[in-house]
Amino acid sequence: MMLDRARHRLSTVLTGLISHDRRLTQRIVELARDPLSYFGSLVRQGKRKRTSHFHLGPNHSSSTELLQEIRQMVTQLKSYLLQSTELQSMLEPQHQYAPDKLENMVEAALCKSVLKPLREPIYQSLEKLHRDDGSLKQLTDNQSTVLGSTTTALGISTAVPEASAMEKISIKMNKLHLDYSPQRKIDLLLKTCKIIYDSMSISSPGRAHGADDFLPVMMYVLARSNLSNLQLDVEYMMELMDPSLALGEGSYYLTTTYGAVEHIKSFDQQRSATRQLSREVQDSIHRWERRRTLNQERMTQGTVRDFLTVCCPEVGSNPKTLGVLPSTTVHQLAEQCATRFEQDSYVLSVFMDDVHRPLDPTELAVDVKNGCQPGTYCFVYHPRDQPNSHQRRSCPTDPPPAPPMQRFLPAEAEVIGTTEAGAEEESLIDFLEEVLPAQWASQSDGTVKRNIVVADDAAFRQKSKLLTSMERQKWLNSYMQKLLVVNSS
Repeated sequence: MMLDRARHRLSTVLTGLISHDRRLTQRIVELARDPLSYFGSLVRQGKRKRTSHFHLGPNHSSSTELLQEIRQMVTQLKSYLLQSTELQSMLEPQHQYAPDKLENMVEAALCKSVLKPLREPIYQSLEKLHRDDGSLKQLTDNQSTVLGSTTTALGISTAVPEASAMEKISIKMNKLHLDYSPQRKIDLLLKTCKIIYDSMSISSPGRAHGADDFLPVMMYVLARSNLSNLQLDVEYMMELMDPSLALGEGSYYLTTTYGAVEHIKSFDQQRSATRQLSREVQDSIHRWERRRTLNQERMTQGTVRDFLTVCCPEVGSNPKTLGVLPSTTVHQLAEQCATRFEQDSYVLSVFMDDVHRPLDPTELAVDVKNGCQPGTYCFVYHPRDQPNSHQRRSCPTDPPPAPPMQRFLPAEAEVIGTTEAGAEEESLIDFLEEVLPAQWASQSDGTVKRNIVVADDAAFRQKSKLLTSMERQKWLNSYMQKLLVVNSS
């Protein structure tokens, strides 16, 4: 009975987690489809650009170039969303996500939003490219040659899949071809390879088969499949898969499948059978691995495209995340802000150390960002005549001086901080007079404690505008705990 209850509770927890993951993924998909959201407009512009290229006919010299351009678009969109306030607003405080898991969820949502509607035109363009360069005809001709070859001529030394296994393989390959997600395609390819590997073991149970044994059998199976579709599928998976994924079992069987297709394309029955990848195929795989490494480095270092958060008209107000290139100037960034905030008479400055620093229109936006310490600055798009319309206190570096030994009044607020007093500080002082013990007003140690609370609050007010909602809540909880400790002492 207790075991059943434990299982039920565990099942409930897991179901709740899965449901939340799906809900967040669906929210991202809906955001990508929303024409009124900035992210939705980016997705729509990217798809429209690629679709127009497809309608005009392939304008790429190779299939690799075409697919890499699409992969770069998906990577840029993912980089933007992971840094955007739009994604942060979707996250629920009670659900914490590791960066890798959140990135995978965004990747899955983007595949559904971008690759699903583009899948058909992508395949049509790939087919035309291979038909024009003659590789599709060469593959089809050699497929017939392989079909007419004996297992000995192919270099096969193990059992091959029987009819029932070939039927299962055919179903998997058909599902693989129809799917739009590179990762799900790879998962289906893994299942297909497992069926092939299990079939090889029928004649020699317990024997471990290596790559030299697997490649000829793979050629035998592929020659009896829709090889033209598979060639496009392999390219689709290799170039559009997430570059941040580790090279593991999926990549191994993917490159083996690629090698088998290339072997069939260049198969010559007159030459002795080969059980290894040719030098040309190995070089091609190395170039692919290098492209993946470069793509991952570009995403990690943020060199694909950088992103800035700009507030309008003051720090913490209406934040928007904007994409910038290394060559984007402050003037060009201001033009983006004019469109996003619908204000063309405002100017850009960077708010740091309680001061708005005007920016030269010719400065590079990325250089300005890199010149500031993370978490201590904020880009602000504001009216020309109101560069600092909302004053904020900063946390003093030294302990504040003690006020006179008398009841603390709002008029004496200037003694507490290092900046001028404002309505915000007066309301804080009024609040403290209500919650702090009255005897503190005549005791120096109580005054110091009260001033510590004021300093903490001032620091919170200053920095909270630059934090995520989750970080802000943690800091607020910490601050309230300090306040309770001070009250109880």
